[in-house]
Amino acid sequence: FTLPDIQKTDICTDMLDLLLLKYIKNIGDLKNYLNGLMDPPKDIILNSSFLKLYTLGAITSTSDTGVLTDLGKAISKFRKFEPNISKALLVSAKLNCLYDVAHIVLIGMAIDNRFEGLFLQYRPSKRSMSNKEIEKEKSEIEKKQKKFYSSYGDFISLLNIYNVLVNYMKKYEHKNINNGNNGNNGNNGNNGNTNKETNSNSENESNKKVSAKKLHRINNKTAKMWCIQNGIRPNIFVSKDESSHWDAIKSKTRDITTIIKKIMTSKNLKNIDNVLINNESNKISQKGGNVINNTKTNILKDPIHNIILSFCIGGITNIAKLHDKKSFTYKTCYPIKNTLCKIDRNSSLTIKNASQYVIYNELFMARKGINILKLNLVSKIPADVLKVLKTYYKKDMDKCDRKIENN
Repeated sequence: FTLPDIQKTDICTDMLDLLLLKYIKNIGDLKNYLNGLMDPPKDIILNSSFLKLYTLGAITSTSDTGVLTDLGKAISKFRKFEPNISKALLVSAKLNCLYDVAHIVLIGMAIDNRFEGLFLQYRPSKRSMSNKEIEKEKSEIEKKQKKFYSSYGDFISLLNIYNVLVNYMKKYEHKNINNGNNGNNGNNGNNGNTNKETNSNSENESNKKVSAKKLHRINNKTAKMWCIQNGIRPNIFVSKDESSHWDAIKSKTRDITTIIKKIMTSKNLKNIDNVLINNESNKISQKGGNVINNTKTNILKDPIHNIILSFCIGGITNIAKLHDKKSFTYKTCYPIKNTLCKIDRNSSLTIKNASQYVIYNELFMARKGINILKLNLVSKIPADVLKVLKTYYKKDMDKCDRKIENN
């Protein structure tokens, strides 16, 4: 029998959902419920998940008396995302980079946290090509792909691709409108409230709808062609429904912003300022976890650094520190025992650009028993971001300096 997911994967999101039930009032009730399942999660999974939720400020403690915080309730509103991603989205709303962080999150989901999932697998354009011609063509496509790479790493590289595509499509759509190809030539009609004018108006409305659908199909096809020409997988960015707007990421971002607005106006959660509070004592209150004090005054000068800071505060449990320069090996800061790991070889973050500390989306074990795990979707942590983390999250960052133990 295959091992059930509940015994081998992170169950933090499921825990938050269960803590919202009326008959599960605290961590003790949750443990009793989980242990009563046919295939209960292992203790190491339980302990790790409780520690993660506590570190993020979603629960008041890991003991049986621990309860869900206001921040935990807010995080649970984002049902599609892991708690660290949900918290990053909340923080980004405070740091004025919500849309950028949302775009990165959605693209990351679409590629399943695998940076190589962005790109089309190379196939020769002609059957009769020689090996030399194939190598040349493949090299040209790889150059096109790598022009989107950011020295900051994967998060910003994902955003670069999306932003370049959006700007390209804006110019293309603007050019079409200026050329009069928007499918809406208008109709002057006759003056007066006549039946002819009424019929003409309804025909115009119908023509507008048909023209809009036609325009969407053209734009959809253009966006797909841009992706293919640049070696990018179109289905990540372009809507499957050709009769709607081409931008699939934009439409999904609206869902995230709607949730943020609900949290800000909720009577139970009051607003983000009360949920994302600073707690210098490192004790989680009923409201939630510690975020930089007076966040608006702590916004960094570089917009890109604010994006990375959002992911770092949300993913304080997803930070790794350089362990060995020669082998370019990192060690995770969060787990109960620090784990050796390496940046995914397909990552846009190279040895040349990587920093001492990195933030990652996923710690991945390719096969059971492997000693060095893989970090998927990785970005370096700039000096000013690191300074904020070491000031307000000192207790968590100090875990990076623990010695490696045999796991």
